Parts: sequence; C-alpha cells; structure tokens
Amino acid sequence: MSLHYELLGPKDIFSLVKVQLQKKISKPSYETWMKDVYMSSIESDQMTLVAPNVFARDWLEERYAELIKSLLKSINGRDYSIRFITK
Repeated sequence: MSLHYELLGPKDIFSLVKVQLQKKISKPSYETWMKDVYMSSIESDQMTLVAPNVFARDWLEERYAELIKSLLKSINGRDYSIRFITK
C-alpha cells in the first residue's frame, strides 16, 4: 500500500497507523492496548510512543512494535525504530 504523505506531520502519520491497526487487530485488543497510546516525538528515525502504564508499555513492545514499524513504513516509506515510554 505504498502511500506518500510527505505533507502530513508525524502526529497525522501516527493517526493513520492507528486507523490501520484497527483493521489488523481485534476491536477488544485495540481498545485495551492501542486506544490510549499517543506519539510523543520523532527524533531522527525513532518514534516515541506513550503507553498508559508499564504493563501496557511492555505488552506493546513485545507484541505490536513490529506491526507498528511495518505500518509506518507502508504509510510514508521510512524505517523507524519504536520506543515506548509511560506517562
């Protein structure tokens, strides 16, 4: 699905990632794990995402980081490393 969104900002790109995630994972999984995640920053090629707590951060790193990276690449063609932090 190589789409080009050069004019979108990083937060818009992450919003598109979340839309795609809703199509890829079950609604209960999305509601539990991804709904409250937001992007904090992008520095170079690292995107920092904020999870609501330590348990969610660890779960997301283990189970969704690669999927998020793949979706980011499909949306804007760039490879990002993903870092999860907590609020």
